[in-house]
Amino acid sequence: RRAGDKSPRFKQAKKRFLPSSHTCQLILASLFAVCSSLAKDFSQMSAFGGAQLSCDVAIVGAGLSGLSAAQRLLQARPDLRVLVLEAAEDRVGGRTLTKPVRCADGESRGWCFGGSHMAKSHSRMLQLAKDFGLTVSEQPESAGKNILEIGDTIDRYEGETPNLGTLTLLDLDKGIKSLDKLSKTLMESRPSWTNLDGMTLSKKIEKETWRQATRQCLTAIAEPCFDGEPDRISCLQALRIANSAGGFLALLSDGSELRIEEGAQAVCTALAERIGSDRVLLGRELMQVSATEDEVRLTVRSGEEVTASYAVLTPPLAVLSRIRFSPELPAPKRGLIEAAGSFAASPGWMTSAVTAVLTYPTAFWRSQGCSGDILSHLGSPVPGSAMPVAPIALAGEVTSPDGRQPALMVATGYTTEHSWPNAEARRADILSHLARFFPRPEVDGYVDYVEHDWGASPTGASPLPPGAAVGLCDSTALLQPTGRLHFAGADFATEWIGTMEGAVQSGQRAADEVLRRLAA
Repeated sequence: RRAGDKSPRFKQAKKRFLPSSHTCQLILASLFAVCSSLAKDFSQMSAFGGAQLSCDVAIVGAGLSGLSAAQRLLQARPDLRVLVLEAAEDRVGGRTLTKPVRCADGESRGWCFGGSHMAKSHSRMLQLAKDFGLTVSEQPESAGKNILEIGDTIDRYEGETPNLGTLTLLDLDKGIKSLDKLSKTLMESRPSWTNLDGMTLSKKIEKETWRQATRQCLTAIAEPCFDGEPDRISCLQALRIANSAGGFLALLSDGSELRIEEGAQAVCTALAERIGSDRVLLGRELMQVSATEDEVRLTVRSGEEVTASYAVLTPPLAVLSRIRFSPELPAPKRGLIEAAGSFAASPGWMTSAVTAVLTYPTAFWRSQGCSGDILSHLGSPVPGSAMPVAPIALAGEVTSPDGRQPALMVATGYTTEHSWPNAEARRADILSHLARFFPRPEVDGYVDYVEHDWGASPTGASPLPPGAAVGLCDSTALLQPTGRLHFAGADFATEWIGTMEGAVQSGQRAADEVLRRLAA
């Protein structure tokens, strides 16, 4: 119809098919917003095909270390633009993990599958628990007999002293005191570092003791303390870990005094909520770090890029070995990272691979006069298993704090040249191993069995072979920032290495370093 037509027929058609002027304005405004958003998205596309973000400080890792660093930065400078990049798709927490497990009353409750215990001296973790209103309780004393399995020998004993015989116990006391003294004086004994790094922890245990039973017992004790098999890890690294806890004896006795009833992951969840969900980005696995004098550029697997003035890297050395650095890191750090990566990828290595929690209708182990605590080293294979040794390295009672939901936690061995064909075969082996100590019908009568495979996502301290750990003890080379890159996490703690307290300490230290540079 030509312009200016005023006929009723045209007016009716216009009213029916054409929008009003107000509606047109809304449509145009919406189109403008969409186009602006698209233009912004296209302007932020990187050369790798992903969106580009920018911030003042980028933190890699949303475990205790990374989240503690972010909180520290924002407490001091609320105006800072801070982003936390986490590889996991569905959670924060790193080595802390709480999973639901069904109980005898039909309800599901959370149990810790990772870091869970603290010492009374862990002031940073205790402060975080207090800040977030979490309940800290003392670990109840074990009541009943403990079980020590070495090879084909099983010993049931009460208290802290196994039935090893007078000569073996004297030798064990001598060996522990010797390792305790070495660890306490390590930082003042720099000339001995190379020699200590030239041997495995097993070799040092052999030098400090003279009975085979003593050596086997010390090896069983050392495995869970150092997250690795003593005949493969550097003696120097083991002593450094013990030194950071105040000595070998302190590491053995003090680290499990307290626990957070809500689960240690609750600390990470609360930290992430306080930091803000818009600042914690999940599913961002770091692939490349490019640094210049003016900025740091982080590229994640999806192709997304984050440009920051500073970056704090919290993954362990073995995980850092998978990341490309441009330019390359200085030789001391690069050597440690490469050694950790090669060792972690070597045949037969697996860090404390599986943790499982089993809930039961009753604490049947108590009726057997046992505490539920099991320590096993090279136990004989269970019937029908393809594995060369029994699966459980460590087990203990983890009944709910109110005592109403009985449960056991087990951790599998720390190294093996074999693997289970599937989770069902692993569960069958674990149940058969438990049935070695308790009645089979009681063991098989569990309410729920839930496990987590830590070997698939290493987040703890990186074990190192002999000849590679000297750089770890040199705090100047290890902790010093590289340009605009700062380092934190399990391997970069100076107190209680490999624990939750150490993670928080290293994260806060790195944050303080960045704050000093921002203030300069």
